Amino acid sequence: MNFKSHVSQFLAPWMIFLFAFILRICHAETMAKLDWYFQILLSDSFVYVGRALDMLSGEFWGEYVFYQDPLYPIFLSAVFMVNGVNLWDVVLIQIFFSSLSCTALFYVSRRFFGNGPAWGTAILACVYPVWIYYDALILKTSFLLSFVSFYMYALFGVDWERQKKWIYLSTIFLAVLCTLGGIFLIWVPIHCWWLWKKRKLCTASINVFIFFLCLTPFTIYNYWVSGDFILLTSQAGQNFYTGNNPQNTTGYYQPLSFVRPSALYEEKDFHAEAERQTMCILKPSEVSRFWFLKGLEHFEKNPALFLTILWKKWVIFFDGYEIPDNYDYQAIRNFSWIRVEAFLSFPFLFALMLWGTLVPVRLKKNPEENWLWLWIVSYSASVILFFIYSRYRAPILPFCMVLAGKPVYDGLQALWYKEWKRAGVFVLGVTLLTMFLNSNPYRMKVDANLMLHYVEKRITNITKTPLQQNLWFISGSDKFLSV
Repeated sequence: MNFKSHVSQFLAPWMIFLFAFILRICHAETMAKLDWYFQILLSDSFVYVGRALDMLSGEFWGEYVFYQDPLYPIFLSAVFMVNGVNLWDVVLIQIFFSSLSCTALFYVSRRFFGNGPAWGTAILACVYPVWIYYDALILKTSFLLSFVSFYMYALFGVDWERQKKWIYLSTIFLAVLCTLGGIFLIWVPIHCWWLWKKRKLCTASINVFIFFLCLTPFTIYNYWVSGDFILLTSQAGQNFYTGNNPQNTTGYYQPLSFVRPSALYEEKDFHAEAERQTMCILKPSEVSRFWFLKGLEHFEKNPALFLTILWKKWVIFFDGYEIPDNYDYQAIRNFSWIRVEAFLSFPFLFALMLWGTLVPVRLKKNPEENWLWLWIVSYSASVILFFIYSRYRAPILPFCMVLAGKPVYDGLQALWYKEWKRAGVFVLGVTLLTMFLNSNPYRMKVDANLMLHYVEKRITNITKTPLQQNLWFISGSDKFLSV
């Protein structure tokens, strides 16, 4: 390897990191200039910060089981403990990890397809607007994207023969993902299968032990508090029923008649209704089991309706519209430079990925490429089984970007060498695939001004909000409210 190659290999990760970091900082700085952005927290963001403050004050420990995924509030409380309640610190840490993950995806793609496609993957990861958008929010989604990327790097981006520690680090990263979102438990059997195929049963068994060892503190804590065996959280059944019940005929999130649509009250309302229907005092795991069985009962009684809704959710999953939950991407991007990248949508990215997988390109196919689809399909199916939000489907973006890097590079090569026929077929094919995936007849948009209306309403009524219900004073001046 010549000197020029050495320099190129040394500079590549730094260039990718700095490019991603600068883009994200520019977006975050722009949003921070808005007088409400770090002053008003919506829904889950508000609850995460509140839970972190409860942890710091000792009011949480020993009182409640984990209903929401535990790691993100713990992370927030650790940051607040070091430098006070400064949300800019949280955003900076998220941006750092996110920028690092763009470099990780470069190495994953290079190991699969070579140097050229790796640059295609890295550029997609750096500039993808929805990823940048989540990095500047007080939500766990940014960490999910980062740790999915680190997990991929540990699995696919390094040579295990030379660096065996990454076998075990991949399992630790998966455990971190599960504590950020219980839905990632669906990847555990695939992870074990991959390890068994690569390193045989002994290594797989050791990694299973490491995985459950990482989760043990959360399980022990839940049992200590409630006398109830809860692996991580107690909300799976509630979420399943929310997406699969007689009141939901759209495939989108629909508030249940007995649940106040706020993360502040959801746990209590589900628990109270389960006890009302059973006329029994229920433990948290029993509440979750009750609602899961209610969802299955709905399927048994209305299989045709259940399958129709499942089909709707499948179509909605690939739609270009980013379904808002806490914050509205469509509203926030109007304040930032990321609005110029509106064409970089989920169906466009998925179309690139499909093109690279289904259509022969002039690049060597890696036989392990198909394995990536196991992670993509399993996670996507899990989300579709519940209900769809933009932030729920976001964690498969790193997988999509690795597979999309190959067709991006191939298409750019065709343009560079003026192979107009091949370039035209690529552009036409990806465009048609994007249009097909984006043709959602069930699309239900939210008014982009609605989120700003809620924010303005909270600012206007800030002195009228009861302190004990949904208002915290932080650092003596900042006010955090829930919509």
